[in-house]
Amino acid sequence: MTRPQFLLVDVGGTFCRFGVGDSHDPAILSHHVLRVQDYATFEDALDHYLSLSHHRPVDLRAASIAIAAPVDADVMRLMNSSWQISRQSLMRRYQLEQVEFINDFEALAWSLKSLDTLTWQSLFNQFESVDAIEKNILVVGPGTGLGVAALMNARGPMGQPLGSVVCASEAGHASYAPIDDVDIELLQYARRQYARVSVERVLSGAGLTLLYEFFAVRAGQGRLIKTPAEVVEGAETGADPFAIQAIQKFLENLGSFAGDCALHFGAFGGVFLGGGIAPRLQRAIEKSQFIERFCAKGRLAPILEQTPVSMITDEHAALRGALMSLRSKLSQENRVPLPSPRRMTG
Repeated sequence: MTRPQFLLVDVGGTFCRFGVGDSHDPAILSHHVLRVQDYATFEDALDHYLSLSHHRPVDLRAASIAIAAPVDADVMRLMNSSWQISRQSLMRRYQLEQVEFINDFEALAWSLKSLDTLTWQSLFNQFESVDAIEKNILVVGPGTGLGVAALMNARGPMGQPLGSVVCASEAGHASYAPIDDVDIELLQYARRQYARVSVERVLSGAGLTLLYEFFAVRAGQGRLIKTPAEVVEGAETGADPFAIQAIQKFLENLGSFAGDCALHFGAFGGVFLGGGIAPRLQRAIEKSQFIERFCAKGRLAPILEQTPVSMITDEHAALRGALMSLRSKLSQENRVPLPSPRRMTG
């Protein structure tokens, strides 16, 4: 008897990643990356993936879909495309027993449960493994937005371990907190454009553009516009001084925010960087003030100085996390069946 197979999807603003997993094997099978703009609907992209992978809908039992948006509805609408994904529609069309939506950073946090198959690199201190760590672990990272989620190790009243749970958040929408004089100038500049300046305004793809504009205006060059990719490229080549300044300030703020989030979640077991931007800036991180800002937390600095910081380099991490989340949910449902409805008597 073959094990049940699960459809796994990671939906971003630019790319949509598809794969298949099963109830036991950690491997992601038949993975393909498709451009969102090439397909009018999510179903069109899914049909193309199924034709490429040679998987039949009848072979798939359930689906776990990671989306870069708050998950609070049966119909998910993407902010950066015209796609909408309906749980009930997918179940009918593809004969799926179950469709689960999960926030993309919640999926990244779940992926930390499979570190033996996940690819990652240490940046500061050495992270051992999830099984060896009894403390909470955090994943944070900028991309189109700014994501944060934590893998929390629950304990009972007598301190006994109860297992891990994932806590999603919208911490990226917290208010931006300046640290030095340049940060204060940046906040003042951003407030001319936005009534409220969240951390995401300065720590995202759009944040890179904002930072580039800020340093150009600050130098008396006027408001120069660059795409996030152009800012990263200008800093990598060393040809654009404003790009270099923008990336350095971006990484300083990322360090401050990651340290703040570690304090918020008590994530002293380790902090992982993910998302679309951080992996490309790995070499720049090593030359920046990221770690200094991460640890600069006053009386709690000694704790942050012992906290490992690592980079997720696995492009299929969200698919792995979507699989781990679905397995956990199915396991819970099988272990704790719902009670039968009670018959009402007159």
